Amino acid sequence: MGYDNTIDYMKLDSVESATEVTTILDWAQAAGKRTGFVTNTRMGHATPGALYAKTVSRFWECENDWKKDIEDGLVTEEDIKNFKPKDITLQLVESEAGKNIDIMLGGGRAAWQPREELRWDYDSDEWNCSRWDGRNLINEWQGNHTGGIYIENRTELMDLENQDVDSVLGIFANTYVTWDDLVNDTNDKPRLVDMATQAVKFLQKKSDSEGYFLMVEGGKIDQAHHNGKAVRALSETLAFDKAVEEVLNLVNLTDTLVIVTADHAHTMSIGGYTGREVDITGVVMRPDGTVDLGEDDKTFTVLSYGNGPGFSQFNATGEGDFTFIDRHPMEVGVPADLAYLQASAGPLSSETHGGDDVGIWAAGPMAHLVHGVHEQSYVAHVMSYAACIGPHKEKARCPQTSGSQVLRGGLVLALVSLVLAAYL
Repeated sequence: MGYDNTIDYMKLDSVESATEVTTILDWAQAAGKRTGFVTNTRMGHATPGALYAKTVSRFWECENDWKKDIEDGLVTEEDIKNFKPKDITLQLVESEAGKNIDIMLGGGRAAWQPREELRWDYDSDEWNCSRWDGRNLINEWQGNHTGGIYIENRTELMDLENQDVDSVLGIFANTYVTWDDLVNDTNDKPRLVDMATQAVKFLQKKSDSEGYFLMVEGGKIDQAHHNGKAVRALSETLAFDKAVEEVLNLVNLTDTLVIVTADHAHTMSIGGYTGREVDITGVVMRPDGTVDLGEDDKTFTVLSYGNGPGFSQFNATGEGDFTFIDRHPMEVGVPADLAYLQASAGPLSSETHGGDDVGIWAAGPMAHLVHGVHEQSYVAHVMSYAACIGPHKEKARCPQTSGSQVLRGGLVLALVSLVLAAYL
């Protein structure tokens, strides 16, 4: 991450010959734009990390991550001592790109502070990441941003509009931020829409004529899919949709480009000859109400996965063919709840990404450049050209050229299932 294709995964010596690449964050900061990111995953996770970090492993969010890789034989302790890599969270605090980010909102507090090693799973606020170097990076960030503010709950987040501060660090969980359906007044956790809208308002207030860049990630969709829980993934998709809707209400599309896309798919599929009015979280039913059955005379769900934890629900009732498999079929008329594990074809503890093309949508100046099928790298060139930053900053339409016009609003990136959205 952060290098060209000559870098080798987990090979620290490959850093010596690899070339570091610049990012949309670098281009925006070089142009004098205010910058920020929002994620409901962790601040050192792959999507926000790609903005500022250089590493041979996207998983090295704290020192404990490479200690586990040493134990697994993926990297040697000698290489760690010789090359002295910096974990991703440390880079966020120490790198120039990280220091110059005006607002950062998300999860992952465990990687910022010394703490006892704890268990980790997708459904708790525990994460076995900690600072083995004994440093408290939250305190260090505050020391580097004396005009800034550190916040850790929704109440403090929503009060930002009343604060006159230069920069914001908001960390709302030890690991991923709380599921949208579990947010309530008691736990005082923010929703994605809260973080996204407050970040836009802050950057609009702080930016001058150069505008701003904001990346917003709805990464809990990805998390739910990995868990094999399609209904919860749909719930998180609605939360992302709400965030996009409210951000669009805040920006001026005459000078702000908004791009929404994804960096990958998942193996979830929609199957069966299902009627249009059938609950997608339930079993396959025809438009006339007829229930479709499998070859084992049992119901099957509309949503399923190519692989994942759902396979573990299957039990063999005896020796023989597939008819001796108990699939725990869903009842007719009973929709799946948020915790339901959809069936999967392959047994994995965590469902994988898929190889599908993903959608991309845009609104605002230069949105017409988004059409048809594109390579992923094309998205960065659209943003560069529209905002007159990075490799396309000297195009004829850019400010240094007489009579040119360029957008002066914001640039925002938002990710679903890791999805990306951008405003210029």
